[in-house]
Amino acid sequence: MTAAIGRLAAGDTSTLVPGIGRPDEIGEMADAAEVFKRGMIEADHLRAEQAEAEARASSAPHGAAATREPLRECG
Repeated sequence: MTAAIGRLAAGDTSTLVPGIGRPDEIGEMADAAEVFKRGMIEADHLRAEQAEAEARASSAPHGAAATREPLRECG
């Protein structure tokens, strides 16, 4: 358990948390560590989505005028 929590603290979300589901205090700690791990994974996904959105926004034309065709004179 200590090693698993240490790996999680270092950012290793592939860590398997031992003791999940045990009916004692170790199980409670393991369940809490698993919730922490899932939160880390979700935060990683959200950061990746945010980075993708920012990359798309920076490569898109800026401003509403950039998306419109130039006005043509009538007449």
